[in-house]
Amino acid sequence: MKKALKIIRNILLVILSLLILFVLVCFIMQNISRSNDRQKLTDHGLCNLVSAGNIKLNVPVFGSSTPDHTIVALPGSGDSTFAPAMQSFAEYVESNCKFAVIERPGYGLSDVGRSDMTAEYVVECSRTALQNAGIEAPYVLMPHSLGGIYATYWVNTYPDEIEGVLFLDSVFDPDAQMSLPPNFYDHLFNVLVSTGIFRMLEGAEISNLLVDMLPEAYQSDAVMMLNYRPYNKSISSELALIDDNLQTAWDSIRPTDCPKIYIYTDAAYIAKRQEYIEKLGNCEAMHIPASHFIYLHKPEETAGQLERLLDMI
Repeated sequence: MKKALKIIRNILLVILSLLILFVLVCFIMQNISRSNDRQKLTDHGLCNLVSAGNIKLNVPVFGSSTPDHTIVALPGSGDSTFAPAMQSFAEYVESNCKFAVIERPGYGLSDVGRSDMTAEYVVECSRTALQNAGIEAPYVLMPHSLGGIYATYWVNTYPDEIEGVLFLDSVFDPDAQMSLPPNFYDHLFNVLVSTGIFRMLEGAEISNLLVDMLPEAYQSDAVMMLNYRPYNKSISSELALIDDNLQTAWDSIRPTDCPKIYIYTDAAYIAKRQEYIEKLGNCEAMHIPASHFIYLHKPEETAGQLERLLDMI
């Protein structure tokens, strides 16, 4: 009996040692790969880390150096493929524009920020990062999905900084209950990402819906962005605070003459958002049947609406 227990103990020790070794190898490979990926993404114009206070945000900038308008693009929830997607989208825009993509705290190459991702905190980080990147207002905000919450708060709190807003199928149902408090699987995923196991198991290759929607020339960059920091406490906090941030943005609204176009892809949702659109002031609703990722699914039509917005300014 004692001999059997000793054998089992030794087997368990070997398994535990191998597991620790595997995690250590994953962690080392993750850090080496992140460094290599960051250099490649810098070469491709997708890494531009600037101070946003006590953290650094990634603010990739591309397009004209002497623009008529500066487009500030805000990603949807947890979307780390947004920067290469915007590089692709910019090719459809004919106007003389500069594009700046703000990766929020915890997104892509940006540092993980506070564990309370309030609308106020996100907007202040974004404004500081733009200023430190030398990108001067006024801006045309172009938020996708959840990014619409921050754009709404921004345009109403700092109206002098914004000359137009193009909402890309933005989330905004002020009476909705959308918050997603972190659960066991979120915490597990965070561990897999932090230790490098996610990268070792090629998780981004599996979660490739958005990657597949991109032109082939941008897909490898998107995979690197997904692998870099796909889940963390900032993203978890953002999901948990959706309802609070919706209310904050809703309470901030003061109708303005700033031109706005709200593109929606599903006609079933527009009735719920009509009050929001009317409350914004000078906001036109435009229906374009498409997937939620309209800038990838129908880039020509989306670029056409951006051009139309710029003509209104």
